[in-house]
Amino acid sequence: NSWDGVIASDKSLYQFQTTNPKVFAGGDMVRGSSLVVEAIAEGRAAGEGILDFLEV
Repeated sequence: NSWDGVIASDKSLYQFQTTNPKVFAGGDMVRGSSLVVEAIAEGRAAGEGILDFLEV
């Protein structure tokens, strides 16, 4: 994006999946510097998206 971050679309099949279907991103990587609590929450949500992607 314009801030040199990664784009994780809300329209992806899995939470925090990027335009590369094998790459997931959240927190500071997507939105830039922010609160640690938000990055942790997005990391957990991305983990759930990864588990769904892997069908675990």
